[in-house]
Amino acid sequence: MSLESVHKKPKRVGLALSKYGALISLGGIAFAFSPVGLAFLSSPGGNAFSEGGGGGGAIMWAMILTLPLGAIAAGIGIALMLSGVIYTLRTKTPTAEENAETRSKVLKEKSISFALLVPATMITQPVLTFVLGNMIIGPAAAPVTIFVTSGLAIGALGASLAFAIQSKALKFQIIMIVLAVLFLAGLFFEATSLYMFFEDFNKPVS
Repeated sequence: MSLESVHKKPKRVGLALSKYGALISLGGIAFAFSPVGLAFLSSPGGNAFSEGGGGGGAIMWAMILTLPLGAIAAGIGIALMLSGVIYTLRTKTPTAEENAETRSKVLKEKSISFALLVPATMITQPVLTFVLGNMIIGPAAAPVTIFVTSGLAIGALGASLAFAIQSKALKFQIIMIVLAVLFLAGLFFEATSLYMFFEDFNKPVS
């Protein structure tokens, strides 16, 4: 075996796909809510939510178009991240006897690929829930979307921590554990808040 093959760095295609997917998801969310920013920019000193008197509220009607398109882009981003995770999982992990340093790096990349899914899912969860629950399918889709996206995020966190532990890199493990605790707290707050909001929002008016 040549020295070149021994020290050859593993391809980072999977991690790159996860990063690009995260960027596309964030871009989709930014596009979905861009009319809100435009409304504030077009009404300096005025009421951004007013449709008259110098307000920019009329621009917000564009969200009828930007919300579903942004949700689609966010969904594509998450799908791209999942493909990155699958690609990373298929990357051969050398044993500690073969190359301990490369093994640790590969396991770290697998951990990061899963971890990137969590904030992307949390950011897209409200938009997907609103679009599916109020614009496309119906009220019954809202809680299902919340449970599915929350389950995906929790599963990704678990896999991320599992690979972090296998990497045997103490500092990296501490960082991932801290992030996992923060993500879980944020996810719990977001999921419960969304569930309560849509439950009240869809209550029939008596």
